[in-house]
Amino acid sequence: MIGAVVLAGRPNTGALAGLGPEGSEALIEIVGRPMLAHILEALAACAELDPICVVGPVTALSPWVDGRRVIAVPAGATLTENVRRGVAALAGRRWALILTSDIPLVRPQTIEEFLAHCDRQGARFFYPIVPRACYEQRFP
Repeated sequence: MIGAVVLAGRPNTGALAGLGPEGSEALIEIVGRPMLAHILEALAACAELDPICVVGPVTALSPWVDGRRVIAVPAGATLTENVRRGVAALAGRRWALILTSDIPLVRPQTIEEFLAHCDRQGARFFYPIVPRACYEQRFP
């Protein structure tokens, strides 16, 4: 099994602040649901991911946390600290998939293909990065 960490601790004070009044970027609504809900749905469809750890404002995240497969961890002061907290909550999983909370268009198939590619490469730490040009070509 691979553990997943969703970084959802960024306050809604940056470039996305005009999109909604939510206190956290992860909770900005896209098509009637928070970005985080879209990401968790995609991750939940990947059977090899367990647990899924969301690092962010625990109280605000509670509607999407079940305490079994999806767990919440309070956010720290920095991105690095949030990654560390999330990985520490994975109960010793050998591999960790790290995602940000601002990718609501991610699909289970994309995640599974990425994990399979990483497995073939022998990597132990996964952080998917998609170049902007590729993203805009696929989703104009």
